[in-house]
Amino acid sequence: MAAAKKGLYANIQAKRERIAHGSDEKMRKPGSEGSPSGEAFAKSEESSTATKKARRSTAAKKAPAKKVTAKAPAKKVTAKKVAAKKVTAKKVTAKSAPAKKVSAKAASKTATKKVATKKVATKKIAAKKTAAKVGSR
Repeated sequence: MAAAKKGLYANIQAKRERIAHGSDEKMRKPGSEGSPSGEAFAKSEESSTATKKARRSTAAKKAPAKKVTAKAPAKKVTAKKVAAKKVTAKKVTAKSAPAKKVSAKAASKTATKKVATKKVATKKIAAKKTAAKVGSR
């Protein structure tokens, strides 16, 4: 059986390694005489994808069926290990919290409640101020 012919990229990689190890060779400029053409690169790409597909299909055929084995016993967790792990609660911010859908009626009810509580709060503050003024006279 004949050995498979090396591809374009294998040849380029081999030349780069030879240059790195001190040979006096130089890489050819794209488009110069003797350099690989665009067609050569396209052909190389087509053959590589076909080879990959063939490898995947044969590997799938050769792969043995997975055997179901008994589950391994769960590891025991000691109190020291649990104490060593710090458990932090997620902080929920206004940005990270998911937006809730609110109907128009519910929105108007909450808006009126907020206005009412603000009015009550301002009345209480005003009453305290007037009481302080009266008490200081």
